[in-house]
Amino acid sequence: MAIDYLIGFTERPLDLEPFLLERNFQLKRTQESPGEIVTSTYRFFNEERSKRGVEVVYDDGLEPDDERSWEQIAPQTYIAARVRVSTYLGRNRFDEQLQREIAVGIRDRYNALLYDPQVGKFIHDIHKLTGEGELLTYPVDLPGWYASQWNSRSVAIFSGSNPQPIRIIERPESWGEQWGWNLCDEGIYFQRGEDPR
Repeated sequence: MAIDYLIGFTERPLDLEPFLLERNFQLKRTQESPGEIVTSTYRFFNEERSKRGVEVVYDDGLEPDDERSWEQIAPQTYIAARVRVSTYLGRNRFDEQLQREIAVGIRDRYNALLYDPQVGKFIHDIHKLTGEGELLTYPVDLPGWYASQWNSRSVAIFSGSNPQPIRIIERPESWGEQWGWNLCDEGIYFQRGEDPR
């Protein structure tokens, strides 16, 4: 049984595939429906950490049934394309965390609508406003893990002696260059504004 997040785009995302490939997702298949909607399926599975993996299915348009569903979810909002981010029963915490990180990352990058059908609610944000500014926390639960700056917009999580990152976490696109990151009890956090280190 799939456990999904649904994401609706008001405009088609032009660089979703590079976004996913950079995060170690692999394109599994592409198919076109009779209505000429192209569906692309991407999958992430880490042999050491994943149990069921995470799947991202992107439709570059909506079939009539999907249009009616989104009209109920987001009335008076034009949805041009959609993504389903899925894990499955039997998943572990790593799968669950990655699913949410990817869903929230897509939402923030493309200013999209993120909907959780399990609870029937939109996920508006996971940011916190504190006296020190805007914080975004990402839990990490890996043995022997450490974090390192990956590029100007993201942080990589490594585990043990593996030189390849287990996960790459990107700050929200809207934050621009004014951000920093550091470790916390839960894992790592991003802070908008001055570098907290």
